[in-house]
Amino acid sequence: GKRKPQLLLNYCFGHAESTLLLCHYAPVVAGINHNQTRANVRLQWASKYEEAEKTQYWLQQPLERLEEDKTAKLSLELVATRDIAEGEEIFLDYGDAWEQAWQEHVATWQPVPNAAAFEPAKAVNWMHQRHGSMEFVTEFERLDHPETAPQYPPNVDLTCNAFFSHAHAWQPLHASGTLAQTLKSHNKPQYWPCHILRTSVHPTTQERLYTVEARHGHTDLRSSQLWENVPQDVFYFVEKPYTSDLHLENAFRHDMRIPDHQ
Repeated sequence: GKRKPQLLLNYCFGHAESTLLLCHYAPVVAGINHNQTRANVRLQWASKYEEAEKTQYWLQQPLERLEEDKTAKLSLELVATRDIAEGEEIFLDYGDAWEQAWQEHVATWQPVPNAAAFEPAKAVNWMHQRHGSMEFVTEFERLDHPETAPQYPPNVDLTCNAFFSHAHAWQPLHASGTLAQTLKSHNKPQYWPCHILRTSVHPTTQERLYTVEARHGHTDLRSSQLWENVPQDVFYFVEKPYTSDLHLENAFRHDMRIPDHQ
């Protein structure tokens, strides 16, 4: 079905009598929280420099003209309503409609169905990497014996670290006991969708090893690779699309409101 508005809506300015949304470019604005009683800044249309002239021009144009060129045309300023002390937090009043919607959201919010089974991917990885408490079995076991085989939380997918696509790179590190530390030092690791085909036990160390099929990309089967006898360090859990807190069907969504008087 149709999904609710995206998180971006929370960072856009709107008006009850307009279909236009103004989504800001300036990153600092996203850090200004709402507070009706402690607000110390207010919104107004740009009043200085070339932005003011440009804004006044576009405010006189029909909405349809804004579609002609997908660039920034309207500028807003945040103006202090009183002296602000160093280190004091900046607050903006998002408007009565926003405040009412938020209070209703807080009063009526309920966990989504099956919420108790959900675990953040970060927590699942922590259990796996720090405690080794995750039990990994083949995909066939998980599907054929769903009642008895270990199952992952329903909101996470198993992926494999792409570093293991090069056996000559990881095998010496694994043999020397420095593999885990090396993986932690990687700044931007890549993870590929994968599933476990076989498990085995090393005859000397008794370490459990895995044969996995990893796919570079989500749909192209031609990119599949078979990695044999890889350790548990290969595994990493990620959130399934649209399952994180940001994407809950009952997550709060409301634009900040531009006041009538500026």
